[in-house]
Amino acid sequence: MRLTCGCGQTTCADLPEGVPEHASGPRLVALASLLMATCRQSKSRTAWVLTTLFGVPACAGLVVKLQRRATESLAPCYEELTATLPTANVVTCDEIAMKEGRHKSWLWVAATAAYTFFAFRLTRAATVIEGLLGKNFRGIIGTDRYGGYLSFAS
Repeated sequence: MRLTCGCGQTTCADLPEGVPEHASGPRLVALASLLMATCRQSKSRTAWVLTTLFGVPACAGLVVKLQRRATESLAPCYEELTATLPTANVVTCDEIAMKEGRHKSWLWVAATAAYTFFAFRLTRAATVIEGLLGKNFRGIIGTDRYGGYLSFAS
């Protein structure tokens, strides 16, 4: 917050603890993320929905900022699951071709009893699953018999 003194000097105070530095709250971030991820809406359509249905002035640029904020807030959870995945006793794995922009990519899925882990990669190579589970993974892997999992066969 910037204030101007009677002498013309301006000062800027730090925000109190707990006050966000941005106007978009966690529910708006979550809604925008839901529209893009689950409902597969473009950034422009997401902005249109936020503006038209919820009265939140939005453009594609704001939606990109909301998407980044969601990614940043979920990063610690994602890193924790990445570290935990190699310790699971049973993992069911699969991969499906997708598009990431103009590039072909794959959505890798690893489901455990406690959670489901998703990772986008630009390749379907066996090195992806080896990187996710670790080369020394000793648990049980359920697959569709794709050859990329053969390095884990006993």
